[in-house]
Amino acid sequence: MKELAGPFELLPGCRLWLAVFAPQHDESVSIDDERAEHELSEEDFRRWRRYRNPGKRRQLLNSRRVVRAVLRSESERCFAATDLHAASRLLHFCSDASGRPLVLDSTGEEVFSISLSHSGNVVAIAVSELPDRIGVDVEVVCPLNEAALMNSAATTEEVAWMTQQPASARAELLRTLWVMKESVWKTAPTEGEMSLLDVSVGFASRSLRLRRSATNNQDSEWNTALFVLNCVEVFADTSTILHPLASGVAVRGCLARQHSSLVTSTNLADAAP
Repeated sequence: MKELAGPFELLPGCRLWLAVFAPQHDESVSIDDERAEHELSEEDFRRWRRYRNPGKRRQLLNSRRVVRAVLRSESERCFAATDLHAASRLLHFCSDASGRPLVLDSTGEEVFSISLSHSGNVVAIAVSELPDRIGVDVEVVCPLNEAALMNSAATTEEVAWMTQQPASARAELLRTLWVMKESVWKTAPTEGEMSLLDVSVGFASRSLRLRRSATNNQDSEWNTALFVLNCVEVFADTSTILHPLASGVAVRGCLARQHSSLVTSTNLADAAP
């Protein structure tokens, strides 16, 4: 699959894969059912048929193509002594009752943690060793509704900090806040365990710490890694990823890994606005 690039190891034990598909000039062009049924699992085909928007259907089909390519590569790592094509059939991609993606082996055991994200014609997939949970989010840079995004995702403290920043930098800071929260939210093992507003980003002491507002009096901690394609870094420790087919596509993303007993922080850029 020539669109696939990676793996990028932004965090130890985590592998990030990125794919950029050629833009579809006519988003209204539909993909026929026979082609989709051939490429998708029964579960994904039912989901595909529920979509009415051709763009959403195309995103689902593209993401599953990337999943197959990643599983082939991960099979080589997991089953080094086994025939690659046979090994790839041992890994099954599906989702649990809450919609969280899973990779199972032939016995039904989970092999590794996996997370998916797609935005526009970009697909990101991250995998991590168990028992840690992985989350990834990517957003293609395009105009956004700052007020709506702040209302839906930012806490009172985050809004106060954001409004103190230069107007020219606010949109990209807000987009970065969004991908961080989304990636952390995806590490939740069950649907509804946390919301974006439960994940707080603190900027005191020039450090950034993510934690869940614990309903069970227990905080969770994460490693996070910000990355960009073809756009400026907001924070100094942001990784710039080079993708051979991503020319002109500006992307912000975040990789998050949840640990059961890990206290970490991510330093902000000295030159951050």
